[in-house]
Amino acid sequence: MNNVIIYARVSTLIQAEQGYSIDAQLEDCRKKAQELGATNIEEYIDRGKSGKFLERPELQKMLYNIKHSEMKYDALIIYKLDRLSRDSMGLAYIIKILQQNNIKIISTDGAHYGTNPQDILIMQMMGSISEFENALRKERSIRGKIEKRRQGKIDKVKKYGFIYNDKKKNFDINKEEAEIIKKIFNWFTEERIGAFKIAKRINKLKIPTPLPSKNIHIWHENTIRGILRDESYAGTMHTMKYKFEKISIKKIKKTIRPKSEWIDVSVPAIVEKITWEKAQEILNDNKNNKRNTKNIWLLQGLVLCNICKKPMYIKQTITKSKNTNNKVFYFRCRTKIYNHAGLPEKCDARSVQVNVVEDLVWNTLLKIFYSKETLEKYLKRNRKENTENILLEELITKRQTLLNKKNTITDWFLDGKLEEDIATEKLNKLNMELDTLNLRIKMLKKNATKQPATIESLYNKFHEVNNPDREKKKEIIQSIVDKIYLERLDDTNGKYCVPKLKLNIILY
Repeated sequence: MNNVIIYARVSTLIQAEQGYSIDAQLEDCRKKAQELGATNIEEYIDRGKSGKFLERPELQKMLYNIKHSEMKYDALIIYKLDRLSRDSMGLAYIIKILQQNNIKIISTDGAHYGTNPQDILIMQMMGSISEFENALRKERSIRGKIEKRRQGKIDKVKKYGFIYNDKKKNFDINKEEAEIIKKIFNWFTEERIGAFKIAKRINKLKIPTPLPSKNIHIWHENTIRGILRDESYAGTMHTMKYKFEKISIKKIKKTIRPKSEWIDVSVPAIVEKITWEKAQEILNDNKNNKRNTKNIWLLQGLVLCNICKKPMYIKQTITKSKNTNNKVFYFRCRTKIYNHAGLPEKCDARSVQVNVVEDLVWNTLLKIFYSKETLEKYLKRNRKENTENILLEELITKRQTLLNKKNTITDWFLDGKLEEDIATEKLNKLNMELDTLNLRIKMLKKNATKQPATIESLYNKFHEVNNPDREKKKEIIQSIVDKIYLERLDDTNGKYCVPKLKLNIILY
Protein backbone atom coordinates (compact mmCIF):
# COMPACT_ATOMS: atom_id res chain seq x y z
CA MET A 1 0.00 0.00 0.00
CA ASN A 2 1.71 3.17 -1.23
CA ASN A 3 -0.54 6.23 -1.15
CA VAL A 4 -2.83 6.85 1.82
CA ILE A 5 -4.88 9.74 3.16
CA ILE A 6 -5.35 10.60 6.82
CA TYR A 7 -8.44 12.58 7.86
CA ALA A 8 -8.92 13.92 11.40
CA ARG A 9 -11.66 16.12 12.89
CA VAL A 10 -12.84 17.59 16.18
CA SER A 11 -16.17 19.39 16.35
CA THR A 12 -15.77 21.21 19.70
CA LEU A 13 -13.09 22.26 22.13
CA ILE A 14 -14.56 19.85 24.68
CA GLN A 15 -13.88 16.84 22.46
CA ALA A 16 -10.18 17.48 22.88
CA GLU A 17 -10.60 16.52 26.54
CA GLN A 18 -12.48 13.31 25.74
CA GLY A 19 -9.73 11.48 23.88
CA TYR A 20 -10.64 12.79 20.42
CA SER A 21 -7.99 15.50 20.19
CA ILE A 22 -6.39 16.11 16.81
CA ASP A 23 -3.00 15.06 18.12
CA ALA A 24 -4.39 11.78 19.49
CA GLN A 25 -6.17 11.02 16.22
CA LEU A 26 -3.12 11.83 14.09
CA GLU A 27 -0.83 9.75 16.28
CA ASP A 28 -3.01 6.65 15.91
CA CYS A 29 -3.62 7.23 12.20
CA ARG A 30 0.10 7.69 11.43
CA LYS A 31 0.89 4.54 13.37
CA LYS A 32 -1.70 2.65 11.31
CA ALA A 33 -0.22 4.07 8.08
CA GLN A 34 3.23 2.81 9.07
CA GLU A 35 1.79 -0.66 9.81
CA LEU A 36 0.31 -0.70 6.31
CA GLY A 37 3.69 0.25 4.83
CA ALA A 38 2.49 3.53 3.33
CA THR A 39 5.20 5.48 1.49
CA ASN A 40 3.20 8.62 0.74
CA ILE A 41 0.82 10.16 3.31
CA GLU A 42 -1.46 13.18 2.88
CA GLU A 43 -3.16 14.68 5.94
CA TYR A 44 -6.39 16.68 6.09
CA ILE A 45 -7.44 18.20 9.42
CA ASP A 46 -10.72 20.00 10.27
CA ARG A 47 -10.69 21.74 13.64
CA GLY A 48 -13.93 22.79 15.35
CA LYS A 49 -16.15 21.46 12.53
CA SER A 50 -19.37 19.51 13.11
CA GLY A 51 -19.68 16.06 11.55
CA LYS A 52 -23.31 16.80 10.73
CA PHE A 53 -22.39 18.89 7.68
CA LEU A 54 -20.15 18.37 4.68
CA GLU A 55 -19.14 22.05 4.34
CA ARG A 56 -15.78 21.44 6.00
CA PRO A 57 -12.76 23.06 4.29
CA GLU A 58 -10.32 20.18 4.63
CA LEU A 59 -12.91 17.49 3.87
CA GLN A 60 -13.93 19.30 0.69
CA LYS A 61 -10.27 19.74 -0.27
CA MET A 62 -9.65 16.04 0.31
CA LEU A 63 -12.65 14.97 -1.80
CA TYR A 64 -11.64 17.38 -4.58
CA ASN A 65 -8.12 15.94 -4.67
CA ILE A 66 -9.47 12.37 -4.72
CA LYS A 67 -11.64 13.20 -7.74
CA HIS A 68 -9.16 15.37 -9.68
CA SER A 69 -5.63 14.43 -8.64
CA GLU A 70 -3.54 12.25 -10.96
CA MET A 71 -2.37 10.30 -7.91
CA LYS A 72 -4.25 7.10 -7.13
CA TYR A 73 -4.92 6.56 -3.43
CA ASP A 74 -5.14 3.14 -1.83
CA ALA A 75 -6.81 3.92 1.50
CA LEU A 76 -8.31 6.56 3.74
CA ILE A 77 -7.25 6.21 7.39
CA ILE A 78 -9.51 7.62 10.10
CA TYR A 79 -9.70 7.38 13.89
CA LYS A 80 -13.35 6.28 13.80
CA LEU A 81 -16.03 6.25 11.11
CA ASP A 82 -17.95 9.10 12.76
CA ARG A 83 -14.97 11.41 12.09
CA LEU A 84 -16.03 11.36 8.44
CA SER A 85 -19.70 12.18 9.05
CA ARG A 86 -22.42 11.85 11.66
CA ASP A 87 -25.11 12.15 9.01
CA SER A 88 -26.13 9.04 7.06
CA MET A 89 -26.73 10.97 3.83
CA GLY A 90 -23.40 12.77 4.17
CA LEU A 91 -21.58 9.51 4.83
CA ALA A 92 -23.26 7.91 1.80
CA TYR A 93 -21.99 10.77 -0.37
CA ILE A 94 -18.39 10.34 0.86
CA ILE A 95 -18.56 6.53 0.46
CA LYS A 96 -19.76 6.94 -3.12
CA ILE A 97 -16.72 9.08 -4.02
CA LEU A 98 -14.36 6.63 -2.31
CA GLN A 99 -16.06 3.71 -4.05
CA GLN A 100 -15.74 5.38 -7.48
CA ASN A 101 -11.99 5.74 -6.86
CA ASN A 102 -11.52 2.27 -5.36
CA ILE A 103 -10.31 3.63 -1.99
CA LYS A 104 -10.70 1.56 1.17
CA ILE A 105 -11.54 3.03 4.57
CA ILE A 106 -9.40 1.86 7.48
CA SER A 107 -10.03 2.94 11.07
CA THR A 108 -7.43 2.83 13.81
CA ASP A 109 -9.47 0.30 15.82
CA GLY A 110 -8.69 -2.27 13.11
CA ALA A 111 -11.93 -2.10 11.11
CA HIS A 112 -11.48 -2.29 7.31
CA TYR A 113 -14.17 -1.21 4.88
CA GLY A 114 -13.78 -2.07 1.23
CA THR A 115 -15.76 -1.00 -1.81
CA ASN A 116 -17.92 -4.15 -2.06
CA PRO A 117 -21.71 -3.85 -1.43
CA GLN A 118 -21.53 -5.63 1.96
CA ASP A 119 -18.93 -3.20 3.38
CA ILE A 120 -20.79 -0.20 2.00
CA LEU A 121 -24.01 -1.40 3.65
CA ILE A 122 -22.20 -1.85 6.99
CA MET A 123 -20.75 1.68 6.79
CA GLN A 124 -24.14 3.18 5.97
CA MET A 125 -25.72 1.30 8.88
CA MET A 126 -22.99 2.59 11.21
CA GLY A 127 -23.61 6.10 9.89
CA SER A 128 -27.32 5.75 10.65
CA ILE A 129 -26.50 4.49 14.15
CA SER A 130 -24.20 7.47 14.72
CA GLU A 131 -26.94 9.82 13.50
CA PHE A 132 -29.44 8.13 15.83
CA GLU A 133 -27.04 8.45 18.79
CA ASN A 134 -26.66 12.16 18.04
CA ALA A 135 -30.44 12.64 18.04
CA LEU A 136 -30.69 10.61 21.24
CA ARG A 137 -28.04 12.76 22.96
CA LYS A 138 -29.86 15.90 21.86
CA GLU A 139 -33.18 14.59 23.16
CA ARG A 140 -31.62 13.61 26.52
CA SER A 141 -30.07 17.07 26.75
CA ILE A 142 -33.44 18.77 26.16
CA ARG A 143 -35.17 16.50 28.69
CA GLY A 144 -32.48 17.34 31.22
CA LYS A 145 -32.98 21.05 30.63
CA ILE A 146 -36.75 20.75 31.02
CA GLU A 147 -36.34 18.87 34.31
CA LYS A 148 -33.91 21.51 35.61
CA ARG A 149 -36.36 24.30 34.72
CA ARG A 150 -39.18 22.53 36.52
CA GLN A 151 -36.98 22.36 39.61
CA GLY A 152 -36.50 26.14 39.39
CA LYS A 153 -32.96 25.91 38.04
CA ILE A 154 -31.61 27.88 35.10
CA ASP A 155 -28.38 27.80 33.10
CA LYS A 156 -25.50 30.05 34.04
CA VAL A 157 -26.12 33.23 32.09
CA LYS A 158 -25.28 36.89 32.49
CA LYS A 159 -28.33 39.08 32.98
CA TYR A 160 -28.31 42.73 33.92
CA GLY A 161 -29.63 43.28 37.44
CA PHE A 162 -28.76 39.77 38.60
CA ILE A 163 -25.82 37.66 39.77
CA TYR A 164 -25.84 33.94 39.05
CA ASN A 165 -25.73 31.75 42.18
CA ASP A 166 -23.90 28.49 41.34
CA LYS A 167 -25.24 26.67 44.40
CA LYS A 168 -28.96 27.24 43.89
CA LYS A 169 -28.66 27.46 40.06
CA ASN A 170 -30.68 30.66 40.05
CA PHE A 171 -30.20 34.40 40.35
CA ASP A 172 -29.44 36.70 43.23
CA ILE A 173 -30.11 40.41 42.86
CA ASN A 174 -27.22 42.70 41.95
CA LYS A 175 -28.11 45.69 44.14
CA GLU A 176 -26.32 48.37 42.09
CA GLU A 177 -27.71 47.23 38.75
CA ALA A 178 -31.15 46.59 40.26
CA GLU A 179 -31.32 50.28 41.23
CA ILE A 180 -30.86 51.22 37.59
CA ILE A 181 -33.65 48.79 36.59
CA LYS A 182 -35.97 50.38 39.17
CA LYS A 183 -35.15 53.88 37.91
CA ILE A 184 -35.86 52.85 34.31
CA PHE A 185 -39.31 51.50 35.25
CA ASN A 186 -40.05 54.52 37.45
CA TRP A 187 -39.02 57.04 34.77
CA PHE A 188 -41.11 55.22 32.19
CA THR A 189 -44.27 54.52 34.22
CA GLU A 190 -44.41 57.50 36.60
CA GLU A 191 -42.57 60.32 34.82
CA ARG A 192 -43.62 59.06 31.38
CA ILE A 193 -40.17 59.54 29.87
CA GLY A 194 -39.67 57.69 26.58
CA ALA A 195 -37.07 54.98 25.98
CA PHE A 196 -34.82 57.24 23.89
CA LYS A 197 -34.68 59.95 26.56
CA ILE A 198 -34.13 57.35 29.30
CA ALA A 199 -31.13 56.02 27.34
CA LYS A 200 -29.83 59.54 26.96
CA ARG A 201 -30.23 60.22 30.70
CA ILE A 202 -28.40 57.02 31.68
CA ASN A 203 -25.60 57.69 29.21
CA LYS A 204 -25.03 61.12 30.75
CA LEU A 205 -24.53 59.34 34.08
CA LYS A 206 -21.90 57.13 32.34
CA ILE A 207 -23.40 53.94 33.72
CA PRO A 208 -21.91 50.76 32.16
CA THR A 209 -24.25 48.97 29.77
CA PRO A 210 -25.60 45.43 30.22
CA LEU A 211 -23.16 44.18 27.56
CA PRO A 212 -20.23 46.63 27.35
CA SER A 213 -18.14 46.11 24.22
CA LYS A 214 -14.64 47.48 23.58
CA ASN A 215 -14.96 49.67 26.68
CA ILE A 216 -17.73 51.73 25.03
CA HIS A 217 -20.67 52.14 27.41
CA ILE A 218 -23.63 53.07 25.26
CA TRP A 219 -27.27 52.53 26.14
CA HIS A 220 -29.67 52.50 23.19
CA GLU A 221 -33.44 52.93 23.28
CA ASN A 222 -33.86 49.29 22.15
CA THR A 223 -31.90 48.21 25.25
CA ILE A 224 -34.34 50.16 27.42
CA ARG A 225 -37.38 48.68 25.67
CA GLY A 226 -35.90 45.19 26.07
CA ILE A 227 -35.61 45.73 29.83
CA LEU A 228 -39.14 47.11 30.07
CA ARG A 229 -40.52 44.09 28.19
CA ASP A 230 -38.56 41.52 30.23
CA GLU A 231 -40.83 39.84 32.78
CA SER A 232 -37.80 38.42 34.59
CA TYR A 233 -37.54 41.76 36.41
CA ALA A 234 -41.04 41.14 37.81
CA GLY A 235 -40.02 37.67 39.06
CA THR A 236 -40.92 35.37 36.13
CA MET A 237 -38.31 34.20 33.65
CA HIS A 238 -39.57 32.53 30.47
CA THR A 239 -37.27 29.64 29.54
CA MET A 240 -37.31 27.17 26.63
CA LYS A 241 -38.76 30.07 24.63
CA TYR A 242 -36.56 29.62 21.58
CA LYS A 243 -35.55 26.64 19.51
CA PHE A 244 -32.10 26.67 17.91
CA GLU A 245 -31.36 24.48 14.93
CA LYS A 246 -27.99 24.31 13.23
CA ILE A 247 -28.70 24.29 9.50
CA SER A 248 -25.10 24.58 8.31
CA ILE A 249 -21.63 24.97 9.78
CA LYS A 250 -22.03 28.74 10.13
CA LYS A 251 -25.81 29.22 10.29
CA ILE A 252 -28.15 28.63 13.22
CA LYS A 253 -31.89 28.96 12.74
CA LYS A 254 -33.69 30.55 15.71
CA THR A 255 -37.44 30.05 16.01
CA ILE A 256 -39.83 30.87 18.81
CA ARG A 257 -41.63 27.89 20.37
CA PRO A 258 -45.39 27.86 21.01
CA LYS A 259 -46.15 29.58 24.31
CA SER A 260 -47.49 26.30 25.70
CA GLU A 261 -43.93 24.88 25.53
CA TRP A 262 -42.35 27.71 27.54
CA ILE A 263 -41.34 26.89 31.09
CA ASP A 264 -41.62 29.73 33.61
CA VAL A 265 -39.01 29.84 36.37
CA SER A 266 -39.32 32.07 39.43
CA VAL A 267 -36.44 34.49 39.96
CA PRO A 268 -36.01 37.28 42.51
CA ALA A 269 -38.23 40.24 41.56
CA ILE A 270 -36.62 43.66 41.14
CA VAL A 271 -39.86 45.57 40.42
CA GLU A 272 -43.41 44.85 41.46
CA LYS A 273 -45.65 42.94 39.07
CA ILE A 274 -48.10 45.85 38.93
CA THR A 275 -45.30 48.18 37.81
CA TRP A 276 -44.22 45.79 35.04
CA GLU A 277 -47.83 45.42 33.85
CA LYS A 278 -48.22 49.20 33.78
CA ALA A 279 -45.09 49.44 31.61
CA GLN A 280 -46.62 46.90 29.18
CA GLU A 281 -49.81 48.96 28.93
CA ILE A 282 -47.84 52.10 28.06
CA LEU A 283 -45.66 50.23 25.53
CA ASN A 284 -48.74 48.73 23.87
CA ASP A 285 -50.57 52.07 23.84
CA ASN A 286 -47.56 53.73 22.22
CA LYS A 287 -47.49 50.99 19.60
CA ASN A 288 -51.22 51.22 18.85
CA ASN A 289 -51.34 55.02 18.86
CA LYS A 290 -48.88 55.41 15.99
CA ARG A 291 -50.23 57.34 13.01
CA ASN A 292 -52.46 55.17 10.84
CA THR A 293 -51.41 57.14 7.80
CA LYS A 294 -47.68 56.94 7.25
CA ASN A 295 -45.76 59.79 5.72
CA ILE A 296 -44.58 59.00 2.24
CA TRP A 297 -40.84 59.69 2.32
CA LEU A 298 -39.53 59.98 -1.22
CA LEU A 299 -35.90 59.31 -0.31
CA GLN A 300 -36.25 56.79 2.50
CA GLY A 301 -33.19 54.53 2.73
CA LEU A 302 -31.28 56.34 -0.02
CA VAL A 303 -29.57 59.26 1.73
CA LEU A 304 -25.98 58.94 3.02
CA CYS A 305 -23.85 61.51 4.83
CA ASN A 306 -21.25 62.89 2.42
CA ILE A 307 -18.78 63.40 5.28
CA CYS A 308 -18.71 60.01 7.02
CA LYS A 309 -20.63 57.94 4.40
CA LYS A 310 -23.02 56.67 7.12
CA PRO A 311 -26.80 56.54 6.54
CA MET A 312 -28.92 59.60 7.31
CA TYR A 313 -32.18 58.82 9.07
CA ILE A 314 -35.41 60.80 9.23
CA LYS A 315 -36.04 62.21 12.70
CA GLN A 316 -38.85 64.35 14.03
CA THR A 317 -38.38 67.62 15.93
CA ILE A 318 -41.20 69.63 17.51
CA THR A 319 -40.89 73.40 17.23
CA LYS A 320 -42.99 75.40 19.66
CA SER A 321 -44.76 78.61 18.78
CA LYS A 322 -47.21 80.68 20.82
CA ASN A 323 -50.27 78.57 20.16
CA THR A 324 -49.13 75.40 18.41
CA ASN A 325 -46.45 72.75 18.27
CA ASN A 326 -45.21 72.07 14.73
CA LYS A 327 -43.61 68.80 13.71
CA VAL A 328 -40.55 69.21 11.48
CA PHE A 329 -38.70 66.25 9.97
CA TYR A 330 -34.95 66.27 9.36
CA PHE A 331 -32.37 64.08 7.69
CA ARG A 332 -29.83 63.46 10.44
CA CYS A 333 -26.56 61.51 10.27
CA ARG A 334 -26.74 58.28 12.26
CA THR A 335 -23.67 59.31 14.25
CA LYS A 336 -25.70 62.26 15.55
CA ILE A 337 -28.62 60.02 16.53
CA TYR A 338 -26.60 57.25 18.19
CA ASN A 339 -23.73 59.40 19.44
CA HIS A 340 -25.48 60.96 22.43
CA ALA A 341 -23.17 59.09 24.81
CA GLY A 342 -19.85 59.88 23.21
CA LEU A 343 -19.17 57.22 20.61
CA PRO A 344 -15.69 57.55 19.10
CA GLU A 345 -17.18 58.04 15.62
CA LYS A 346 -18.05 61.72 15.43
CA CYS A 347 -19.35 63.53 12.39
CA ASP A 348 -19.79 67.27 11.87
CA ALA A 349 -22.71 66.79 9.46
CA ARG A 350 -25.63 69.12 10.08
CA SER A 351 -29.26 68.16 9.83
CA VAL A 352 -31.38 69.21 6.84
CA GLN A 353 -35.15 69.44 6.58
CA VAL A 354 -36.58 66.50 4.66
CA ASN A 355 -38.86 68.60 2.45
CA VAL A 356 -35.92 70.80 1.38
CA VAL A 357 -33.86 67.77 0.31
CA GLU A 358 -36.81 66.11 -1.44
CA ASP A 359 -37.56 69.24 -3.47
CA LEU A 360 -33.91 69.66 -4.44
CA VAL A 361 -33.53 66.00 -5.47
CA TRP A 362 -36.70 66.00 -7.58
CA ASN A 363 -35.78 69.27 -9.32
CA THR A 364 -32.26 67.94 -9.95
CA LEU A 365 -33.69 64.77 -11.46
CA LEU A 366 -35.94 66.84 -13.72
CA LYS A 367 -32.83 68.55 -15.10
CA ILE A 368 -30.88 65.28 -15.44
CA PHE A 369 -33.77 63.57 -17.25
CA TYR A 370 -34.70 66.57 -19.41
CA SER A 371 -33.52 64.58 -22.40
CA LYS A 372 -31.57 61.43 -23.18
CA GLU A 373 -28.60 63.62 -24.01
CA THR A 374 -28.59 65.34 -20.59
CA LEU A 375 -28.96 61.94 -18.91
CA GLU A 376 -26.06 60.48 -20.91
CA LYS A 377 -23.85 63.45 -20.06
CA TYR A 378 -24.65 63.09 -16.34
CA LEU A 379 -23.94 59.36 -16.31
CA LYS A 380 -20.58 59.78 -18.06
CA ARG A 381 -19.53 62.26 -15.40
CA ASN A 382 -21.06 60.35 -12.47
CA ARG A 383 -20.16 56.72 -13.18
CA LYS A 384 -16.52 56.70 -12.21
CA GLU A 385 -14.26 53.75 -11.56
CA ASN A 386 -15.83 51.44 -9.03
CA THR A 387 -13.88 51.73 -5.77
CA GLU A 388 -16.03 49.02 -4.16
CA ASN A 389 -13.86 46.31 -5.75
CA ILE A 390 -10.81 47.64 -3.90
CA LEU A 391 -12.75 47.65 -0.62
CA LEU A 392 -13.97 44.10 -1.34
CA GLU A 393 -10.40 42.85 -1.71
CA GLU A 394 -9.41 44.53 1.56
CA LEU A 395 -12.33 42.95 3.42
CA ILE A 396 -11.59 39.49 2.03
CA THR A 397 -7.96 39.84 3.20
CA LYS A 398 -9.15 40.95 6.64
CA ARG A 399 -11.52 37.98 6.81
CA GLN A 400 -8.67 35.58 6.10
CA THR A 401 -6.64 37.19 8.90
CA LEU A 402 -9.52 36.61 11.34
CA LEU A 403 -9.88 32.99 10.18
CA ASN A 404 -6.15 32.47 10.77
CA LYS A 405 -6.56 33.89 14.28
CA LYS A 406 -9.39 31.41 14.94
CA ASN A 407 -7.19 28.51 13.87
CA THR A 408 -4.34 29.79 16.06
CA ILE A 409 -6.60 30.05 19.14
CA THR A 410 -7.93 26.53 18.54
CA ASP A 411 -4.36 25.22 18.18
CA TRP A 412 -3.32 26.93 21.40
CA PHE A 413 -6.25 25.37 23.26
CA LEU A 414 -5.55 21.91 21.89
CA ASP A 415 -1.89 22.31 22.88
CA GLY A 416 -2.90 23.29 26.42
CA LYS A 417 -1.72 26.90 26.10
CA LEU A 418 -5.21 28.39 26.65
CA GLU A 419 -7.97 27.64 29.15
CA GLU A 420 -11.33 26.62 27.65
CA ASP A 421 -13.28 29.67 28.88
CA ILE A 422 -10.66 32.09 27.53
CA ALA A 423 -10.50 30.25 24.18
CA THR A 424 -14.30 30.20 23.91
CA GLU A 425 -14.56 33.92 24.71
CA LYS A 426 -11.94 34.80 22.09
CA LEU A 427 -13.58 32.58 19.47
CA ASN A 428 -17.01 34.11 20.16
CA LYS A 429 -15.62 37.62 19.62
CA LEU A 430 -13.94 36.57 16.38
CA ASN A 431 -17.14 34.92 15.19
CA MET A 432 -19.08 38.15 15.79
CA GLU A 433 -16.49 40.12 13.78
CA LEU A 434 -16.61 37.53 11.01
CA ASP A 435 -20.42 37.67 10.83
CA THR A 436 -20.31 41.45 10.33
CA LEU A 437 -17.49 41.14 7.81
CA ASN A 438 -19.26 38.40 5.85
CA LEU A 439 -22.39 40.54 5.63
CA ARG A 440 -20.41 43.47 4.19
CA ILE A 441 -18.61 41.19 1.73
CA LYS A 442 -21.92 39.68 0.64
CA MET A 443 -23.39 43.14 -0.02
CA LEU A 444 -20.30 44.29 -1.94
CA LYS A 445 -20.28 41.13 -4.05
CA LYS A 446 -23.95 41.65 -4.80
CA ASN A 447 -23.24 45.22 -5.91
CA ALA A 448 -20.24 44.08 -7.97
CA THR A 449 -22.45 41.75 -10.01
CA LYS A 450 -24.98 44.48 -10.77
CA GLN A 451 -24.96 45.68 -14.33
CA PRO A 452 -25.53 49.45 -14.75
CA ALA A 453 -28.97 50.27 -16.05
CA THR A 454 -29.15 51.48 -19.64
CA ILE A 455 -29.88 55.08 -20.53
CA GLU A 456 -33.03 53.95 -22.32
CA SER A 457 -34.42 52.03 -19.32
CA LEU A 458 -33.64 54.82 -16.83
CA TYR A 459 -35.17 57.48 -19.08
CA ASN A 460 -38.33 55.45 -19.65
CA LYS A 461 -38.79 54.76 -15.94
CA PHE A 462 -38.56 58.45 -15.07
CA HIS A 463 -40.98 59.54 -17.80
CA GLU A 464 -43.38 56.65 -17.30
CA VAL A 465 -46.08 58.90 -15.74
CA ASN A 466 -46.87 62.54 -16.43
CA ASN A 467 -47.43 64.71 -13.36
CA PRO A 468 -46.90 61.85 -10.85
CA ASP A 469 -48.42 62.14 -7.37
CA ARG A 470 -46.24 61.81 -4.26
CA GLU A 471 -46.59 58.04 -4.03
CA LYS A 472 -45.66 57.59 -7.69
CA LYS A 473 -42.70 59.97 -7.28
CA LYS A 474 -41.36 57.74 -4.53
CA GLU A 475 -41.76 54.66 -6.72
CA ILE A 476 -39.89 56.36 -9.60
CA ILE A 477 -37.03 57.60 -7.41
CA GLN A 478 -36.59 54.24 -5.68
CA SER A 479 -36.41 52.50 -9.09
CA ILE A 480 -33.71 54.74 -10.61
CA VAL A 481 -31.63 56.05 -7.68
CA ASP A 482 -29.08 53.82 -5.94
CA LYS A 483 -27.90 56.29 -3.29
CA ILE A 484 -27.70 60.01 -2.55
CA TYR A 485 -24.76 61.68 -0.77
CA LEU A 486 -25.85 64.79 1.14
CA GLU A 487 -23.88 67.55 2.89
CA ARG A 488 -24.94 70.93 4.22
CA LEU A 489 -22.42 73.65 3.42
CA ASP A 490 -23.89 76.91 4.81
CA ASP A 491 -22.63 78.37 8.10
CA THR A 492 -25.57 79.97 9.90
CA ASN A 493 -23.89 80.91 13.19
CA GLY A 494 -27.14 80.06 14.90
CA LYS A 495 -29.33 82.10 12.52
CA TYR A 496 -31.79 80.63 10.07
CA CYS A 497 -30.97 80.74 6.38
CA VAL A 498 -31.89 78.76 3.29
CA PRO A 499 -29.69 75.64 3.43
CA LYS A 500 -26.87 75.41 0.90
CA LEU A 501 -26.57 71.74 0.01
CA LYS A 502 -24.05 69.55 -1.76
CA LEU A 503 -25.81 66.71 -3.49
CA ASN A 504 -24.49 63.69 -5.37
CA ILE A 505 -27.17 61.43 -6.87
CA ILE A 506 -25.94 57.97 -7.88
CA LEU A 507 -28.19 56.33 -10.45
CA TYR A 508 -28.43 52.59 -11.06
